[in-house]
Amino acid sequence: MPKTSQHTISITVIIPTADRNHTLDRAIRSVLNQTLKPDKIIVVDNGYQHAETHEDIKQQVHFIKTMPRLGPGKARNAGAAIAETEYISFLDDDDVWEKDYLKYSIEALKITCADAVVGQLKKADPHGQAKAYKMFPADPKKQRKVYFKSPGFGGQNLVISKKMFALVGGFDETMPASVDRDLAAKIIEHRGFIVPQPYSVAVLHNHESARVRDNIVLGNIMFIQKHWKHMTFFEIFMAFKTLIKRYLKLKLKHRNIKTLFKM
Repeated sequence: MPKTSQHTISITVIIPTADRNHTLDRAIRSVLNQTLKPDKIIVVDNGYQHAETHEDIKQQVHFIKTMPRLGPGKARNAGAAIAETEYISFLDDDDVWEKDYLKYSIEALKITCADAVVGQLKKADPHGQAKAYKMFPADPKKQRKVYFKSPGFGGQNLVISKKMFALVGGFDETMPASVDRDLAAKIIEHRGFIVPQPYSVAVLHNHESARVRDNIVLGNIMFIQKHWKHMTFFEIFMAFKTLIKRYLKLKLKHRNIKTLFKM
């Protein structure tokens, strides 16, 4: 077990956003309301329109404007590139953190000296009530589930050392999907130490589990091509099983849309 760290931890929060002003304020305020404040908040605006927030928020956040629709991977990397703190954390513009998210994440970092801390994911129901959704496992063997499924490692519940983030090359900017799983896999392949923190809670909003995006199949194919040499036979089998399932789901979705237009 790594030794406990006693030094003060510095952290930057990075929020990529693209034309979602109606949820951006909520996300930023959840960071500003943390019981343990970050050293800096960077909003990476890659929308077609300029991000708009209330005046009290503008004074506390650093905004950078990029080319439109970079994608979450490139946008997060752009924020990480200018962060000057020891650790960086990410939050999507339509999600929020509970008020002690950073407090408990930093406590976990100090106790374990981990390369990354992953918080608990909850999902807001239509009435706004947060319910348990996913928790990244502590067992290194179970963490390898990232090779064939999404076990709760995302762009809204991750605190990672900038050193490890740079070592693995950040988020893959060529992948249209599965960039979160790809980052987790790269950390594992570099023998990084990932610690789950159930008291650090990120709440997902507007994430439909039944939604299938057109690019998710391509993202899964690219993931397998990239990582298959590090995967066991069972993990490869499960990855292809997941890929086929998502492909069939996508085909069914397109078929239903065509049927609807013919009616």
